Amino acid sequence: MKRARWCALLGCVSGTLALQFALAFDPPERQVAAMNHPATDKTAIEELARIWKSLDRERMKPLVNVYPLEPKLKLGEDSLGFGNKQDLTKYLAEIQPTIEEMIRVAARIPEQFGSPPSDSDESPNAHMEYPRAWIQNFERLLSADASWKWENAEADAAADRIGAVFRFAQWLWVQREDSNSPVIAVGLVVRNSKHLNAMLDDGMDKALSSDAKARLQSAMAEIEASDPGGLLRGWEDAAQNNVRWFRQEFLGEDGAKRYAEYLRTYGVFAGAVSDLSRFDAKAAEVWREIQGLVPEKDFAEKASGLTKEQLSAAIDEAEKLVSPLAVAIRAENIDSVRTLSTQIASDQTQVARCVIGPVVPTLQLSQSAREALAESKRRISESAK
Repeated sequence: MKRARWCALLGCVSGTLALQFALAFDPPERQVAAMNHPATDKTAIEELARIWKSLDRERMKPLVNVYPLEPKLKLGEDSLGFGNKQDLTKYLAEIQPTIEEMIRVAARIPEQFGSPPSDSDESPNAHMEYPRAWIQNFERLLSADASWKWENAEADAAADRIGAVFRFAQWLWVQREDSNSPVIAVGLVVRNSKHLNAMLDDGMDKALSSDAKARLQSAMAEIEASDPGGLLRGWEDAAQNNVRWFRQEFLGEDGAKRYAEYLRTYGVFAGAVSDLSRFDAKAAEVWREIQGLVPEKDFAEKASGLTKEQLSAAIDEAEKLVSPLAVAIRAENIDSVRTLSTQIASDQTQVARCVIGPVVPTLQLSQSAREALAESKRRISESAK
């Protein structure tokens, strides 16, 4: 049985706490053809690898300071020596042919990445040799370059870079063996749509050619408007898979010991990020939604003392929450989800946190993607009339 693992990674990105967790779900029918693209045909992935290897990571560091939702290229203060706007635009100017290659490869039929590598003490940066990481970095380059193009009154070029990001989201959505990619793709669509909307607010809609608008519409058309990335549709299957995987992994010999190691690996240091309000109110708001619903690394020592009977009972209780949560998710009833989430938080073994995770942010992320994408589609469609 394929492992359907839930894990939470928390980070502040442009004032928003980004929640990324693994889900396993069936993609929309329109994506099946891309998923069935032969995994042995590595032509497009080889192109991605070649592009990635050609980039100078040192000169990409100013991307850390970019405000990603500003219409024109804006960087924050370079307090850590990552570089300034002049450094970044000089590099962007030099790699324009490479960025054009990114745009062309993004439009190709998505290929399968295969299983993601695991970082280790011997290979701490193994994840950077995996296509998902390349695409995440390509997004940052394309987004920054789109802002710079618009700043230089090159509206069509800016639109093509935004369109490439939407297409790269499709690459992430169809991955069979990397359950993190689809959720990362939803976050990518949220940022890209909001970035586009900011540029449209800045007057880019009046500067775009008819052809550029058509290309943008085409790039957005394949994104499922009602449930981008299948987050809501696939939640129940993911949770049920997690239940089966937990029974398989932690009810055998040394199950408690292995469960404790799982928490050490995939748990979070809750205290380290719980007081975010002094840095970012939005981040603090999102964290309040998930506090008490994510497994904590510090609980690992207690977890190692759980009996097989305690673990089995905890898994059974977590499973009982899946169906009512699925009903609430399909109805997008956040109040019901919050009520059920109190039971997740009250599980003294933290198994429910691992199996189910924080569901409200799933609804919020899906809603944010739908609203931002719908606004982008509406704006481009109206301007194209």
